[in-house]
Amino acid sequence: MDIERFRRIRNLFDAALDRDSDWRDAFLKEACGGDQQLLAEVEQLLADDEATAGVDKARRPMEGQRIGNYEILSRLGEGGMGIVYLAEQREPLQRRVALKIMKSGLDSSRVLARFESERQALALMNHPGVAKVFDAGVTEGGRPYFVMEYVPGISITEFCDRRQLPLRDRLKLFIQVCDAIHHAHQKGLIHRDIKPSNVLVTDLDGAPVVKVIDFGVTKAINQPLTDRTLFTEHGMLVGTPAYMSPEQTGTTAVDVDTRSDIYSLGVLLYELLVGALPHDPQLLKQAAGAEMLRIIREEDAPKPTTRIEELGKTAETIARQRQTDVRSLLRFLKGDLDWITMRALEKDPSRRYASASEFGADVGRYLSEEPVYAGPPGAAYRIRKLVRKHRMIVLAASAVFLSMTAGTIVSTLMYFRAVDERERVQIEAAALQAALRDQPDLYAKLAAEAIRRHRIALGSDNLEFARYLANHVAMIGLSSEQPQRQAWRREALEITERALDRGDMTAVDVFLTLADPSDDTGEKDYLTKLASKSFALLQQQPNKDDRTSLELLADLLERGFQAIDTDAESERVYSSDSGDTE
Repeated sequence: MDIERFRRIRNLFDAALDRDSDWRDAFLKEACGGDQQLLAEVEQLLADDEATAGVDKARRPMEGQRIGNYEILSRLGEGGMGIVYLAEQREPLQRRVALKIMKSGLDSSRVLARFESERQALALMNHPGVAKVFDAGVTEGGRPYFVMEYVPGISITEFCDRRQLPLRDRLKLFIQVCDAIHHAHQKGLIHRDIKPSNVLVTDLDGAPVVKVIDFGVTKAINQPLTDRTLFTEHGMLVGTPAYMSPEQTGTTAVDVDTRSDIYSLGVLLYELLVGALPHDPQLLKQAAGAEMLRIIREEDAPKPTTRIEELGKTAETIARQRQTDVRSLLRFLKGDLDWITMRALEKDPSRRYASASEFGADVGRYLSEEPVYAGPPGAAYRIRKLVRKHRMIVLAASAVFLSMTAGTIVSTLMYFRAVDERERVQIEAAALQAALRDQPDLYAKLAAEAIRRHRIALGSDNLEFARYLANHVAMIGLSSEQPQRQAWRREALEITERALDRGDMTAVDVFLTLADPSDDTGEKDYLTKLASKSFALLQQQPNKDDRTSLELLADLLERGFQAIDTDAESERVYSSDSGDTE
């Protein structure tokens, strides 16, 4: 065997040991590609290591042995590089500590560098949410070890579920996690493996306290953590796939920065809220290596509320663990918590929270019933994502749109039927937007034909048709080059008025899409009239103090309509307790 082949096998073996056993198969399949012999050789090394570890535990139990000033009491756990023991220090202080010692036989330069890196990373930090390092050394047999604070805790998800913590208490714990990770980031450290088993919760003076552990795959931003050469082999994954950011799946770590941890924090928050992961870990494990990475990189996770709805009967158990029922859980998650979680899970790092402290602060704003910074993605962003997803379709459609007359639009738009209907409509909107930007005259013809088709398909008195008209009004803005905007807006308002007269609550939401008192286009009196009808309809609702009704009232008030006693109504809207407490 040549030296390069041997080095490759040894590096893969070391990297496999870094991973949870559940994820080793997926990692090795991806890392070895189609080289079955390479895969077999690494798997044989792992099997030999496991057998040797079993013999070591049977023949040479560590309990009762002394390492430096520490007596080993019991085994706490085992990772890829080391074994953690509960030990007792006798002098100069008497206390219980956690002692992590490198496994015997793992003396490659890569593993030694990783072990030293973790020890130094912990030594750099001084935060109540991170386990402290007390001591370090080398055993008589030459195995490095370090001694750290003993955390008699369990994983954050297990802690929350055992105690059936409601959402508010789970969120308070999560803020502690964000605070600890922010401290690490300030020290120039990226954790890269945030997951429940690396976030422990223990009781301190009767209050739950978070401790972040296992900085074994930490990446330093500004300074080396060890004098040894520490590198990640080209194409080698670092972290746990179910919690891994999209950029961690790339072939280089150049683009991995602190925002990678923000994504992993988002996955952790998702699990605390929903009791499930954004991407099913079983599906990830079953997928081939490249497919697993594609899912992480490209497939958007469902919103927490959507995930709960998908869980069926399991959602009832999850709700009980949060001291609520499914309907109330959905109500708690809808809106702010959906938005906060999905912002952290953005595929594009630039769209996530800029820091862990900002993430935690937004969760704090939710708990304080203040407006959160996160919000639903705007229409322009959603359209850009669809354009990226169906780039060739949109380019083809745009080219055809720009080269044909309005009379042939209908046959061309049939092309979109191969795509999901909702996405088809949004892709059509993207193409129309391109025409509006580049050829306003052509846009007018295309939009008129599209509106005619929707009027026929939906019905001229249908609220969804009014909403479609409103989307075109918003797309055009106040452009003087599109005089038909006012006619479309008026038609949409008239449809909405008839729906309000029928008592259709959905009409209030459509009206808000169209309502802008500052838009001085001769419609102000008509808008005020419809605002009055909207207020009256909301007042007639038996559940007028629920969150949905209050939010609609708040939207109307914030737009400046003076149709009712707004001072009294504002006081009711903004001071009312909607019942969403835990």
